[in-house]
Amino acid sequence: MNKLTPYMFVVPVTVLILLLFLFVHQLKKVQNKTAFKHLVSSIFLLAFVCNMIWEMFHMLLYKNNLYNGKHIFICALASIADALMVLLIYFLFALIFKNPLWAKSLTASKIIMLVLIGGIGATISET
Repeated sequence: MNKLTPYMFVVPVTVLILLLFLFVHQLKKVQNKTAFKHLVSSIFLLAFVCNMIWEMFHMLLYKNNLYNGKHIFICALASIADALMVLLIYFLFALIFKNPLWAKSLTASKIIMLVLIGGIGATISET
């Protein structure tokens, strides 16, 4: 990462704007807005923690695995980006199922679809 490019700014800002729009759109559909905000916060925090643990553990696979401040900061940024992608997937499923609380009634087909779309999204974003 020697040179900053417009892509490094445009993509995160676009994702944040899209997430804000989707959050507000779904918030209007629920009766208990506090519970929905708590759900979204919980999804984000759980995704962040899981991704941070993953980032820290797979750092061991690198030859010069240094747990210094710079590497931990990069892992934290990657974990935030991954957590935002999890929220994006959640909100997109809310649009598809026309239900902001779609995760409360998981079925085998929803789980399979979630795993496939999440896997495809992860593969695309990591390449």
